Amino acid sequence: MPEQFIEFEHNGKKFLKQLETAQSAAIIARASALKSVGYIVSREVSQYIDEGGRNWPEVHPLTRSYKSGRYGLMCRGQGHPGAYDFMKKYTRYRMDDKERRVDVNFGKSQRGKPGKFDAELAIISKQMQRGGRTRVTDRMTRLWGSTRERHPQRIGDGGFFPLRKDTSFLRLPKRDIFDTVFRRIRNKIITKFDERFTKRFDKEKP
Repeated sequence: MPEQFIEFEHNGKKFLKQLETAQSAAIIARASALKSVGYIVSREVSQYIDEGGRNWPEVHPLTRSYKSGRYGLMCRGQGHPGAYDFMKKYTRYRMDDKERRVDVNFGKSQRGKPGKFDAELAIISKQMQRGGRTRVTDRMTRLWGSTRERHPQRIGDGGFFPLRKDTSFLRLPKRDIFDTVFRRIRNKIITKFDERFTKRFDKEKP
């Protein structure tokens, strides 16, 4: 009996050591898989914006004129490239401190550096996906109208557009991003996560 107990104790310690090593390998593999998925989703979001979204409302004629005049861009089709095209270069992914979760949003962190989200870009992102209306106040009308006096040569030529006196609201059409992209690539990222996790786990395990 004592010999059997010693044998069991020895094997138990060995098993626990293997379990500890496997757990460590799983943590590393999970982080690697999440980073891979984060990168894929961020690239898909960028591409989705570059394509002009799916069933996005066309850009306003003044926006089209502004973009064409200032940047020499041809705005055509589903809002491309006038509707939030500037956002596509700011897609970023970020791991949480415990490397158990990855988030995708917009930020200005440099390539190769830890992902950081930008509060102002996050607000723009929420507004563009939610849409809505903004009531035009007298102060807003005066502010927009003052551009005519300061920059008369730029009115309607890729510059400023004063509001009409009868304009009561500014409407922001809803242009969904994340939900649409996630639904489109859900199966792809699940498969990619599994593949990346298994490959890294096999490399790290004893």
